[in-house]
Amino acid sequence: MHFGLREKMMLYLVGGVILIGGVTLTMVRSMQEHIQLELTRYSVERYVMLHREKTLGGIQGDLMLALKLADSEAVRRWVRDPANGAATGPAMRELGSFLSLFTSHEMFVASKPTGQFFFVDTQAIRDSRQSPIKPTQILGADNQDDAWFFKTLEDTAPYNFNVDHNNKLNVTKLWINVVMKEGQEPVGVVGTGIDITKFIESFVKSREEGVTGMFVNEAGAIQGHADPSLIAQNAPINSEQATSTIWKLLANEQEAERLKSLMTRVKGGGQGELLQLTLSGVPRVVAVAYIPPLKWFTVAAFDRTSVVGSRDFLTVLAVMLMAMVVSSLMVYVVGNRLVVEPLRMLVDGTRRVAEGAFDLHLPEERKDEIGEVMVAFSRMARQISESRRLVQTNVATITAALQRATGYWELSRIFFTHVAPLLDVGVGGFYRVDPLRRVLVACGGHARSGSDAVPDEIPFGSGLVGQCASEQRMIRIENPPEGYLKIGSVLGASPPRVLMLVPIMHAGTLLGVIEIGSFREFRDEEITLLEGILTVVAMCMEIIERNERMGCIALEATR
Repeated sequence: MHFGLREKMMLYLVGGVILIGGVTLTMVRSMQEHIQLELTRYSVERYVMLHREKTLGGIQGDLMLALKLADSEAVRRWVRDPANGAATGPAMRELGSFLSLFTSHEMFVASKPTGQFFFVDTQAIRDSRQSPIKPTQILGADNQDDAWFFKTLEDTAPYNFNVDHNNKLNVTKLWINVVMKEGQEPVGVVGTGIDITKFIESFVKSREEGVTGMFVNEAGAIQGHADPSLIAQNAPINSEQATSTIWKLLANEQEAERLKSLMTRVKGGGQGELLQLTLSGVPRVVAVAYIPPLKWFTVAAFDRTSVVGSRDFLTVLAVMLMAMVVSSLMVYVVGNRLVVEPLRMLVDGTRRVAEGAFDLHLPEERKDEIGEVMVAFSRMARQISESRRLVQTNVATITAALQRATGYWELSRIFFTHVAPLLDVGVGGFYRVDPLRRVLVACGGHARSGSDAVPDEIPFGSGLVGQCASEQRMIRIENPPEGYLKIGSVLGASPPRVLMLVPIMHAGTLLGVIEIGSFREFRDEEITLLEGILTVVAMCMEIIERNERMGCIALEATR
């Protein structure tokens, strides 16, 4: 199957698009993996730390207020003796000023000397203006539910936290317990409760696509999750008894050990890292942060494809491939117009010139390399046309002159007189064949000197002239030896650069040999001109030979 330049260009373009498209697809896939991983790292770290700081921010504010409340002298005097009417008024005013600052607008005060527990809210402060505030309950050391109070009093830490989950209300509260001291002696506990349900929901019920957030305690029990069925019921306090743990969501024990190790490092204040785990059968990138007041971990699991999905990269890839296809089509159209079509015109012009049609009209207004080729080709066609015209003109002129020759010597003289100027012939010889004796007879020449004298007869095969007669083909010698032949004048002599011997043939019969020498190479059109003239010379030689033969017959008849 033959493919032209246009078809080859199309094949190369299609192959280039396929090759570059394949390389581009590989690069895009690699970039997708890298970009997804880096964006996921950034997103998951930002997400988990944001919610950790958001949760801690809400806790820290109320903790500072509780510590400040524990330092209030007015409240301390009342806590030592809640029945002291003189201390009640200042204490209530002090509690009222703190109440509006706490997040929940609620607080509690527990007295060690009396065991009285006061729950203080806006209504309690309002009622205290009419009558002394009454205790909500009396704390007892033998009551398991009151153990937190006595444990806090014995704790050396200035405060502690207690997480409590109310199943009926579905509310999780963090209680801040601050010890109130007089000197080094504890006299009571003050604090507040923070509803952290909203913090949990804002984390676990994220609106960000591909994000799964959860709270787990130190034992791995799930405290908060978007799927309620995964939450460890009644686990905020007794989490070691929980059956809904994060470990059960992982693919295997190895992943569980990796996550436990990370949680231990984060809890100890170490630098967290990202883990690639399988949660509920789906690959995820997981980050962990620790919230000391809650003794919980925030765990954020990200789906990498949700950050920059395959659909986004496919769109980019489709745009790139479309751009390549469009670019290839533009290259094809432009290449076809600027290169292929002009070359086809040149090919067609070459074919026409080979067939002898020189009337070409190629566009010559282009200023590029193809335009230069077209100009050169048009000029060449015109030169060939002109050369052929000159050949035809010269052949007609020389033919008319040669036909006037009545003998071989005159034929030789006329031949060289007209041909030597056209071909820049510097020296030449004219030989006719004597078929009976198979010799060449010298019958004229051009610019021969005495030293260049040749024998009157040359047998076939003797020298170059005889060899040309034997082979009946053109013999061309470039740079002949120094002493072989010279082109001379009064001013000097020098050997020719080219020596050419051409047989004179007619109807397959050798009639003679022409020998010519020149200082320059003969052009193709000059050889064509010479061959045309030799055809006429052969015809003239036939006529001369026939005339001589008829003259001999007539002479014999008169005798």
